[in-house]
Amino acid sequence: LFQGAMVGIVLSDNILLLLIFWELTSLSSFLLIGYWRHLPEGRQGARMALTVTGMGGLAMIAGMMILGQIAGTYEISGI
Repeated sequence: LFQGAMVGIVLSDNILLLLIFWELTSLSSFLLIGYWRHLPEGRQGARMALTVTGMGGLAMIAGMMILGQIAGTYEISGI
């Protein structure tokens, strides 16, 4: 899931599709870090990863929406 999402980020030509793949990397990193859920450090690390990547993703969504409106297109090749 993580590798596929990263490939999607690299190959996407649409900003909105890029954001979807970005959030998939956030979710999959949470799942990868939380694999050791029986350890308190594993649970804490997973929550921290989800919080940091989630907040960064929300800020990125806002920024990309503004940039798309300014540019008049959400296509990366059209900018």
